[in-house]
Amino acid sequence: MVLMSDLAGLGFDELRLREVQSNGLGAAALGRVIRVDRGMATLETVTGSLRVDNVAEPFLVVGDFAAIVEGKTHRFERRTELVRRSGYRRDERQVMAANVDVIVVVRALDTQLSVKRLATLVVIAHDSGATPLVVLTKSDVVENINELMDEAKAGLPGVEVMSVSAKTGAGLEEIRQRLLGKTVVLLGESGAGKSTLTNVLLGEDHLDTREVRRDGQGRHTTTHRELVALSHGGAIIDTPGIREAAAIGEGEGVELAFADLTELESTCRFSDCTHQSTPGCALEAAVSAGEVDAAYVERYLQELDERAAFAQRLEQRERLAKRGRRR
Repeated sequence: MVLMSDLAGLGFDELRLREVQSNGLGAAALGRVIRVDRGMATLETVTGSLRVDNVAEPFLVVGDFAAIVEGKTHRFERRTELVRRSGYRRDERQVMAANVDVIVVVRALDTQLSVKRLATLVVIAHDSGATPLVVLTKSDVVENINELMDEAKAGLPGVEVMSVSAKTGAGLEEIRQRLLGKTVVLLGESGAGKSTLTNVLLGEDHLDTREVRRDGQGRHTTTHRELVALSHGGAIIDTPGIREAAAIGEGEGVELAFADLTELESTCRFSDCTHQSTPGCALEAAVSAGEVDAAYVERYLQELDERAAFAQRLEQRERLAKRGRRR
């Protein structure tokens, strides 16, 4: 008999068990997807691992809760869903992970700090429904860590920012406590130190790591998404590095990532204010008064423009598809 204590280690809670009962899945093989690769998904259950086909609906992603009933896959409702576009030149909707509590946006300090880049990933995190947490890795390679931390915090109001060093151990205990009992995704470019941070949190070399290339670009160490249980509770998901990340724009990620500007924008004289030499623009007034950083406002407007352009492309694609169906 499957016990609550057995399933708790996989992330099942009271609400999940009610879902199991309401769907009559009590005797089924219950589990959580810990890996997806080569058209297959690995489902971890209390009795062991199962490899199931993942080439037809319902497609599974790492973090999904699922059950196998008479050879068929039943996927439980996703509470959160980490979604991104494949890149700026492609509009495919790509689900990277599901049922995530905290999305750790990782940035290595052996490269120039890009708050704009961090802001884009924070928007993606907010869109998913999870809580974003920015972690600056390799803090031992810089002498002005406090200045860099202040820069990141100033450019990402309301977002928690932490720094760690796998080499010296600085900040590692704090981040362990912060992620206690949570399902976590590490999001960031190759070479940001995601696999190294994962290994440190696990206390073992579970994931391969490699040196950063001479040109400063990271090497793609992780080639698949994988969920690994943490000994102190919770789980961590490592994802392939993102070279071209772009928010899908389905949720309120931009509004949440720039909540202060969203609130300020509501006080503009005109509801359709373009924030470009528009009379009564609250954002421009705040910049002129030195109350808001101009670069911060520019990042906000860029995110809004990108989301609007993406929505327009989707609308055009839908119109063309409808026209084709009529023909």
